[in-house]
Amino acid sequence: MPKLLLTSYERKSAMVRMVEQDGQLRCIFNGSLNTITCLELEKELYARIREAKLPVVFDLARVDFIASAFLRICLTILKEVGADHLTMANLQPSVQTVFKIAGFSDLIKGI
Repeated sequence: MPKLLLTSYERKSAMVRMVEQDGQLRCIFNGSLNTITCLELEKELYARIREAKLPVVFDLARVDFIASAFLRICLTILKEVGADHLTMANLQPSVQTVFKIAGFSDLIKGI
């Protein structure tokens, strides 16, 4: 059974659930990852990722928008865990396009 690290971290427009599963920390995001939301959740997100010390998967199946603040979070996590330990999963086409335009497809797996 997966170990739930954070039941939910909810703000006005997005939520993230973090679950330890199959030797990975799966961060399941919902909604719009706008600048305000990212600023509100980034410290807790960084702390949980550091605490878990596992490869990280960002599941973006239910995300319809990402701001540049989320790109910055991804770069910070990438530096923290390394390129082999950060993967994006289930990207919506519009979100995938943002990552590609920003040049992240060569940096992060799953884009």
